[in-house]
Amino acid sequence: MTTILNADSSCPAKLPGASDHEKLLALAGMTYTQQACWFLNGFWDEHEKNAELMWSWVETFGKFDLQNGVNGTGLDEMNAHRFLENFHETMTVQEMRNKMRETKALEPNERPKVSALVHIAIVKFNLDWHKLVNSSISNPAELRKAQDQLEVVRVAFEKCREAEAPFKAAQEEVETALREVKTQEDTYQGKISDAKKRSEEGGAVSRGKASAELAVLLAEDPLPLRKAKITLEAAQKRAEKARAPFLEATERAEAEFKKAEAYLEEIKNKGGSPMGSIFWLNRQLHEGRKFKPTSKGGISK
Repeated sequence: MTTILNADSSCPAKLPGASDHEKLLALAGMTYTQQACWFLNGFWDEHEKNAELMWSWVETFGKFDLQNGVNGTGLDEMNAHRFLENFHETMTVQEMRNKMRETKALEPNERPKVSALVHIAIVKFNLDWHKLVNSSISNPAELRKAQDQLEVVRVAFEKCREAEAPFKAAQEEVETALREVKTQEDTYQGKISDAKKRSEEGGAVSRGKASAELAVLLAEDPLPLRKAKITLEAAQKRAEKARAPFLEATERAEAEFKKAEAYLEEIKNKGGSPMGSIFWLNRQLHEGRKFKPTSKGGISK
């Protein structure tokens, strides 16, 4: 299923259509993400408090739309019922459509095959759908640029994750090799202590034999310890080799993240900016942390 992160939240400056009804049809034909953003843009002052709810709505629409995910435009009747039940809504799909007909949002003879997210929003929040379809976006080009930057961030963090995998594997090899070196060193030191003790006790023959054994032990590391040290050295070299591309990818992703964050703040501070879309883009940027390496502060998916 397509995630909200790489779903396109950009919207046209105005809805196409010669009448409000045609404009509503155009809005219902947009993706769930775009429908949610359009609603929030048009009614931000009243419904800023419902922005997170809209995020959840889009996630759930995408979950029930097995074919198109969050890039779908509407759910069939069965899945629309599932959506309403998921959010503990008491109205049925038929009741929702009847209320839309009362406000002329649906024509009396109109029988839509799917339920759009915006249809449910109109009824649930008692929206003036004429106002909704006649709202507009003042800076779609800036929002498109921000959306493109978010995609760059997502791809950059995905590359970080890809580079992190071999680096983490190499680090685990180092840890395993370190444990083996310690085990062999403990064994070696144990043999030295034992031989030293025997060289100082007992008869002359046994002391001499132990002394010779101790001399051999002190002259050179035993083969198991030498092999463990060689393995550790090789693992450390592989880890160091894997570190460079991982750090490079991380630095590049962090730079893109900060760039996108700064740009969103810039357009947010401009007068007349569509706050719903800006909320959505910021929310997507936060979701981008799921692609950030966990060793660098990323959150679990």
